[in-house]
Amino acid sequence: MADVPAQTAPLEAADPARIGGYELVGRLGTGGMGTVYLGRGGDGRQVAVKTIRPEFARDPEFRARFLREAQAARRVTRFCTAEVLDVDRDLKPGNILLSSSGTPGTPTSTRRPARSG
Repeated sequence: MADVPAQTAPLEAADPARIGGYELVGRLGTGGMGTVYLGRGGDGRQVAVKTIRPEFARDPEFRARFLREAQAARRVTRFCTAEVLDVDRDLKPGNILLSSSGTPGTPTSTRRPARSG
C-alpha cells in the first residue's frame, strides 16, 4: 500500500495475514488489551483492526462487555470518533475484531477540519 502511515510497523511472523474480511498490512500498536493492525477492506479502504488478547477473549464476561461497548460505539456520530465498521463476535478467541475508519496512525490533533464555522 503506497499510503501506509510512517508509524506503521511491519507485521510480525506470528501475525495473521487476514482477519475476517480484512487484509492486514502492518501493526499500529500493541497494548494490554490486544493489538491494533492497519488493514485494508475489500474496497481498498484503510481501517484499523483491533484484536483482543486470547486470555481476555476467552472470558465470557469480557467478550460480552467488549461487544456491548463496540455496539454502543457504532451509535456515536461519526464526526465525534472513528466509525465502527465491523464487530465480529464469531471469530476464535484472540481474533475478536473491531474495525474502524479514520486515518490509522495519524493523531487526531494533526488533522484539519474539512471546513470551519
